[in-house]
Amino acid sequence: MNTLFRPEVVALCGAATLCVVAALLSWRRRLTPGSQWFTLALISCTIWTLAQAAETLVPSAPDKIFCSKMAYFGIATLPVFWFIFALRYQERIRTVRNSLLPLFFMLPVLTIVAVLTNDSHRLVWPTVVPRTSAPNSSLIYEHGPVFWVFAFYGYILLVSGTIMLVRGVVRQHTLYKQQTFAILLGIFFPFIGNIVYLSGKFPIPGVDPTPFFFGISGLWILLALSHRGLFDLAPVARDRLVESMTDGLLVIDGQRRLIDANPAARTLLKLPADLRIGQSLDRICPTLAQLIAEESEFPAEGIERDLPESPGRYFNIRIASLSERNAPSLGQMIVLRDVTEYREAEQELRHLNNCLKDQLDEIHGLKDRLQEQANRDPLTGLYNRRFLLQMLEYQLSATRNPISLVMLDIDYFKQINDRHGHAAGDTVITCLAGMLRTQIINPEFACRFGGEEFVVVLPGVSLREATERGEKWRDLFQSTPVMVQGKPVHVTLSVGVAMSPEHGSNLEALLHGVDTALYAAKNGGRNRVVALPSRMSRREPLAESRR
Repeated sequence: MNTLFRPEVVALCGAATLCVVAALLSWRRRLTPGSQWFTLALISCTIWTLAQAAETLVPSAPDKIFCSKMAYFGIATLPVFWFIFALRYQERIRTVRNSLLPLFFMLPVLTIVAVLTNDSHRLVWPTVVPRTSAPNSSLIYEHGPVFWVFAFYGYILLVSGTIMLVRGVVRQHTLYKQQTFAILLGIFFPFIGNIVYLSGKFPIPGVDPTPFFFGISGLWILLALSHRGLFDLAPVARDRLVESMTDGLLVIDGQRRLIDANPAARTLLKLPADLRIGQSLDRICPTLAQLIAEESEFPAEGIERDLPESPGRYFNIRIASLSERNAPSLGQMIVLRDVTEYREAEQELRHLNNCLKDQLDEIHGLKDRLQEQANRDPLTGLYNRRFLLQMLEYQLSATRNPISLVMLDIDYFKQINDRHGHAAGDTVITCLAGMLRTQIINPEFACRFGGEEFVVVLPGVSLREATERGEKWRDLFQSTPVMVQGKPVHVTLSVGVAMSPEHGSNLEALLHGVDTALYAAKNGGRNRVVALPSRMSRREPLAESRR
């Protein structure tokens, strides 16, 4: 029978192949913490397995012993690679300085040296004898003190790394638990095989079954890498995120006992340094405990309030239930975000907005007052010529209804100024403005057209009615003496009346018409009302109302 195709050789070569493929896939994910050391551990398994396959193939005892010595390049380094992988995978490497890592390799290197020089001291294998007298028989190695020292050291590293992974499973997310379980299951079978070999309970003396189980490990790791996303994410990424969060995170169980609190939560709530996991939230933060007890549902955006445990601060509090699918809630996760600065900025912004609104209102008020002042005569308070021209032009273009104009002029005003002074003239003007103000209703309005002339705009009023009202105002003003320097002075008015569209459909024509009627009243002897006839083109005499 060809020894190359012996079942044990085929099995060992298959195991080595699976380990190599798994190592290549693991190396492709080398950026994930720990994956590089896991790759080196798979390479150590490959060396161990290939060396044992070679030992099975070679016929002579010296060649078999040489292959066993070569196997120690994998045997001696595997526990160290596994231990460092567990440190990196669980992010525990921070507890061990990188400069100390080479110290873990000192005993393995010394062991390899002792194995290579075993013929001179016999401290690793005191005796090596064939299992049977048959050709190509396997060898039985007696284990010396160096072997047992290394075995003890190696198992300390293997067990320590395994314990770190098992402890990590307890606090990992479901996805990471699956990854870690895949790794632990991968090492389980070789681990058991090696224990059986060292205890001497394996039924075939001299044969180490450990490399055969590497085939099962390689296949399982290969499946985990290709189908379960092993090393696509590191479990420590989640822990690192929680630890570095600026938001406080508290996790409590169903009895409101504290399960976890990240550093931000301890700082925000000023929790004591000796805080112990398992303490009741009612004792640690009574306000939060009461809030959870009172609120049955929490909005996704959270609620904002202050906490007596952290005076002067304001928090956005979000609370989520911890449950798997439809299972009952296992507890709650509380996220605290300090929004004090945000609220202060918001309040400051609200204050600035209110101030700005007040300033805008003041500006609009000033603008309205300026606009009003620009449209008002400062002496009388009536509208001025500017407003009259703008408003009358707008009304003439916007309506077809009649608009009557009544223009009033104070008779002999220059004589009043010359005889009694300009103050007396101002008094007369203001008295006339006051009288007009009492005689008009909205939308009618009166304007000081200039000097001693006034214009009253009467929308929707006929020429006849406007003439009658003009006569009423003339008579009222004449019969009401104006007190000038303590003496009553009787003042008369000349009044002209015109109406659109009879006397003009545009501003210029209408003003010209009413001005013509006013001058007709002045030329007719003053103290009278003259209405412009509707047919000026026929030279009809002006309609006149005399005293």
